Amino acid sequence: MNQSVQRLTAISTIFLPLTFITSVYGMNFEYIPEAERHYGFYAIVGLCAALGLSMLYYLRRDGMF
Repeated sequence: MNQSVQRLTAISTIFLPLTFITSVYGMNFEYIPEAERHYGFYAIVGLCAALGLSMLYYLRRDGMF
């Protein structure tokens, strides 16, 4: 039971900041800095991928996942 809860906590730790970033950029703002740039969308997707992979690496290194 403890290992299951530990893995679920690790998964939620990875997805919580990704959900926050996508919810902020999913809102209907009048001005979003990355919307005017040609590669703004890809920069945010790259940021989310890098953040998720770095958190996965950190949690695997510590043995939580």
